[in-house]
Amino acid sequence: MLSRHPSTATLPPPPPPTTSTAPKTTSAPIAPPPARWTITSLPDGASIVRVDTGERLGETPWHREQPRADGVMKVRLALPGYRARELTLDRAGDEHRQIQLRPLPRDPRPTTQGDNDDVQVVH
Repeated sequence: MLSRHPSTATLPPPPPPTTSTAPKTTSAPIAPPPARWTITSLPDGASIVRVDTGERLGETPWHREQPRADGVMKVRLALPGYRARELTLDRAGDEHRQIQLRPLPRDPRPTTQGDNDDVQVVH
């Protein structure tokens, strides 16, 4: 009951706290961004093959995104007429590689044509 005199007035009790019926959200761990790998070669067009499985992954220029993981992946770059190169890629991080392929040495012996390759001419 409220009194008419302001100094002796009693206030009604406060309402009970409200409870939310919304579902509680738990914060799920946020996945790290994927590992991003890019390999380019000079010249372009080198095939990229996994060393451990022999799986052909593509050719340069090459880009791949995959979940981060422990360990490494070894790949081989090969292009006819050039020395093959092996690279070790970190599965836990980004890798951006530009590889200069080196030409194979030329055979200094002259090439002969025909069926008589084993014939020597003596003067």
